[in-house]
Amino acid sequence: MIVFAPIIVPLLFIILSLSFSKAPKTVQRVVFILGNVITIAVAVSILSKVLQNGILVAQAGAWEAPFGITIVADVFSGIMLTLTSVTVAVVSLYSIAWREDNLNNPVFYALIFGLQMGMNGAFVAGDLFNLYVWFEVMLLSSFVLISYGSGKQQLKGTLKYVSMNLISSFFFVGGIALMYGKAGTLNMADLAMRVREMGGELDILAPSALILMGFAVKSAIFPFYFWLPDSYHTPPLPISALFSGTLTKVGVYSMIRFYSLIHLPGDTFFPQLFLFIASITMISGVLMATAQFEVRKLLSFHIVSQIGYMILGLGLFTQLALTGAIFYIIGHCIVKTNLFLLSGISYKLTGTFNLKESGGILKSKPLIALLFFISAMALVGIPPLSGFFGKFMLIKAGVESREFIHVASALGVSFLTLFSMVKIWNESYAKAIPEQYTSKEPQSARVSRTLVFSSGLLVIVTIGLTLGSKFIIDVCATAAEQLLDVETYIGAVLSSR
Repeated sequence: MIVFAPIIVPLLFIILSLSFSKAPKTVQRVVFILGNVITIAVAVSILSKVLQNGILVAQAGAWEAPFGITIVADVFSGIMLTLTSVTVAVVSLYSIAWREDNLNNPVFYALIFGLQMGMNGAFVAGDLFNLYVWFEVMLLSSFVLISYGSGKQQLKGTLKYVSMNLISSFFFVGGIALMYGKAGTLNMADLAMRVREMGGELDILAPSALILMGFAVKSAIFPFYFWLPDSYHTPPLPISALFSGTLTKVGVYSMIRFYSLIHLPGDTFFPQLFLFIASITMISGVLMATAQFEVRKLLSFHIVSQIGYMILGLGLFTQLALTGAIFYIIGHCIVKTNLFLLSGISYKLTGTFNLKESGGILKSKPLIALLFFISAMALVGIPPLSGFFGKFMLIKAGVESREFIHVASALGVSFLTLFSMVKIWNESYAKAIPEQYTSKEPQSARVSRTLVFSSGLLVIVTIGLTLGSKFIIDVCATAAEQLLDVETYIGAVLSSR
């Protein structure tokens, strides 16, 4: 069944990548790109099917739910599969042109497919244990990728990344064990049904808190975010770009998926907690970003800040808020990935990631400056670019829910985000390179057209999100409606019983 394809296709290309290890590099790259293209096709096909036919369910080994391994795809899953597959494909193309030997070999290609297999598995997992398994598959690949390269700084970043993710896995598996002890099931649909049948008699607060804490570390939200800015700027640029656009979104997806299923009407504890965390995450992330002059670290703190908007949608937990959060995830994934790609191009031109030491790009490379400007303004949420629609829906939902303090936080953070993007523009693009740094050798006298083309593809996607915003918002609204319609999810998964 097609819902297994997002897992099977990357697995197949892991094998093919390693099998072609002795083949010419051109053949290896063709296999790499072909695998990404097929993965996109599978993701788009699943999204199309769930939009037309509703939730798709498959039971591995013909074991009926909740006893077997359940694979589930709904509109939210389809969106995330498509979004991450497009992002991985563009970054893969960029990595080929980055021209570092350790990024152009079969092991690297296999690790990228392993990362994608783990993410895809998490998006279609129907039970908590297999969600944990796919997280570990994803993390195993990411542990190796983030250690690519050398140097003391990268070693420190790798240790923090590995340590915090192992701690999050400890919380997650501990919560799973407690959940099974309390509810007697790990199938998410079966768990949702039992929670609704027993109401307050089924006390799952402690395991739910542990599970959500595990997701919180992986999502890099307050107070567990410090590892991300210390880690994401250390590996080779294509890996930083890939991580920035995808990995934290898997944690956010899991939080939304899990909480929407266990949520009971009248519950105020988790929504208020999410709202508080969202505001603190937004504010602390953006304040730290404004103080940075290393562009990758600045952008990394902005990942933290922007995750807060997504959690804001979960805290408000209305259809409009969830629609806004999902749309925001889409736009942020594309834009944040591209800002990292553009920082790499800037590095190739100026020889530095330090904003104080760079400059002159607007005059020498106006096309690259234009690509940055569009991406930066989309991140800020300047209308009519894509970032505006997600923020507008979230703020409107906040006003309707009378959560004015959190709305004010979201608006204030947008202005500080604008400040940060203007800072990058002024330092790296508009000003001339300071005289004391004019002797700094650029990494490349001529930036590869493939690097610029890759960034241009993501800008085209950003513009497409703007021009097609009505259709995409409708798709996100359908996803939000399905998340709130838990009975339909339960019926689809458990209908074979």
